[in-house]
Amino acid sequence: MGKINIDNFITLLEELIIGGVSEIIKNGSTNYTFLKDGIWYNIKYEFDFGYYIVLRKGDNISGILEIVYITEKLLGTHSPKRNKGNKLFRDIETLYMKHKIFNCDKVVSSFKNYSTLIESCSAIYKATNNIFILYIGETKYSFERNEKYVHTDNSIKTNLVVTKFTNEDSEVIYNKSDYNKAENIFAVLNTIYYLNETSKELDVRKDFCKILNLE
Repeated sequence: MGKINIDNFITLLEELIIGGVSEIIKNGSTNYTFLKDGIWYNIKYEFDFGYYIVLRKGDNISGILEIVYITEKLLGTHSPKRNKGNKLFRDIETLYMKHKIFNCDKVVSSFKNYSTLIESCSAIYKATNNIFILYIGETKYSFERNEKYVHTDNSIKTNLVVTKFTNEDSEVIYNKSDYNKAENIFAVLNTIYYLNETSKELDVRKDFCKILNLE
């Protein structure tokens, strides 16, 4: 596999991911795995007596081995070539954020229903995919999405549990089996979380505000 210059690498990658991706996973600030047209890809910096950017592919996520493209050596921490490589990964981060935020159809329809929650939220932490910790003013809340198997009708019930914490005390203030409400609230919480993780300069904020007519 011959090495190509960073400009050609960027052009070929842009052609590959035009139109978006089906899934994208952030393994690190310069290491992403994504799914495009049924093929898994991984792009990352690799070191071998110098840094390269390598794009590999595979039929499944656990077997991404075949090199698709590899850059020439990117010498110097702040060289023009290395700066282009770093910008490429910032652009991929934007793609990652957009995918996480806009890949859920429920967000736009649900967002304004929870405007009070959004405006009051002073801090948000994502413990797991099913647990968020929010601070509304000085008060701490946890939002938990729990699944339970019900053998009588062979179904899965989704409970939304909201707990309020005051000093050392805790109080469950909401605990109901409501799949739609749980999904809607978690779509909104994910949106708040990823927007909070995104720097203000990224275009994703502008895109999101435009969709919601918040500008």
